[in-house]
Amino acid sequence: MKFLIGLFGFLSGCFVSAMVILFIQGIWDFKVNIVDLLMLVATIVLSIAVIYLTKALNKKDIVRDIVVTDLKELSALYEHNSEIFSKLQKGEIQLEVARKEVRMIFHKADLIIDCINKEIKESFPKFLEKTKGANLLELTTTYYKWVTGGEFFDEKRFQVTTEFLKSHETSLYNTTSSIKLIIHKLIKFI
Repeated sequence: MKFLIGLFGFLSGCFVSAMVILFIQGIWDFKVNIVDLLMLVATIVLSIAVIYLTKALNKKDIVRDIVVTDLKELSALYEHNSEIFSKLQKGEIQLEVARKEVRMIFHKADLIIDCINKEIKESFPKFLEKTKGANLLELTTTYYKWVTGGEFFDEKRFQVTTEFLKSHETSLYNTTSSIKLIIHKLIKFI
């Protein structure tokens, strides 16, 4: 509404200014085509309106890109667990070091999830209402429980086996594909 009032004021001001300039310079003549003058004013107003709308759309794109970047960072963080398990299997790191690194990854992931939820709540409040199943905390909790509730943290002399790695990759894939689906829904939503 404010935009329309401003637009009307701008158009009126341009019209009056053009008439005064034509009158002062002595050009005011019945040969001046009023339609051409109005077309010039309309062109100027449309140019300004396009710039205003473009900026408004770019702001949403920037916010969406920030959220998407954070979601990709979350996926990459979880994928780092595969590297830790691989190093543990090769004997490059000790079990306690691997556990500490995995705990730190989940701590960082919790911080990123909180940030993403705040970003979505602030910028896209209707997104969570319209996209059922896009609750990031619920989607990532399954993976967290699989890693921390399994034999990796329970056994004192845990050994990385091929079966463990396969199960981990399956759980990790399910989580990262769910995160990618959220990205897809967010892009589609906007």
